[in-house]
Amino acid sequence: MARDRRRLTKLRKVRPTRILVTEGATELHYFSGLKQTLAGARVQGLPRPGIRIHDAGGISPLHVVETAIKLFDKFGPPDRHTKYFAIFDTEYPDISKRQSLDKAIRLAMKCNVAVVVSNPCFEVWLHCHLEDFSPRKFQNSDDCVTVLGGEWRKHRICKDGYTKADATVFDRVKGQLPHAIDRARYLRETHHQTITHTADANAATDAYRIVEYLQGITSSYMPFEATSNLDK
Repeated sequence: MARDRRRLTKLRKVRPTRILVTEGATELHYFSGLKQTLAGARVQGLPRPGIRIHDAGGISPLHVVETAIKLFDKFGPPDRHTKYFAIFDTEYPDISKRQSLDKAIRLAMKCNVAVVVSNPCFEVWLHCHLEDFSPRKFQNSDDCVTVLGGEWRKHRICKDGYTKADATVFDRVKGQLPHAIDRARYLRETHHQTITHTADANAATDAYRIVEYLQGITSSYMPFEATSNLDK
């Protein structure tokens, strides 16, 4: 009994940290909102891991990963307590960005930074919060955003439609979060189950996996990209 108490005390001294590096404002606002809802909650009797969110500035997937790596000096390298996540879009069918994407994923795997990819953009994850969501392929990110704007007006989520500058984006859709996870899982693991990389699965997102991980529903985060080797 005394040994168990000492072990619990030791665990409490080292609070795990999850460091999220985002590519754009939408992801930054969404995960900041999620962070607020998780504040103060406990997992298996212990404090929930701390969450830190950094905006990389929306340049490229490679820049997002490089920003995460630079944070090693501030928060320490990835280990059992400190985990890094690079959150970015494919911007399909932008070929130049796909080259950056491939380099970013290779570098992330080499440096133990987990990747959270959305194809063509993070707004796919927001689509999954809508009750009448159905799988579809978007021409590009602009198409995805335009369709989402119409759906937000239709569902009266926001009378002015959708905007990336909306700092309350999480609060607008959080009531549908459990359903969004189920829809995104179906989209990625059933609808696109034969496609190895989310970067090749239009439309799909890894967002549901990191949300479950941050909630403590799953004990590890493992996107499809981390389970196989990229072509060299």
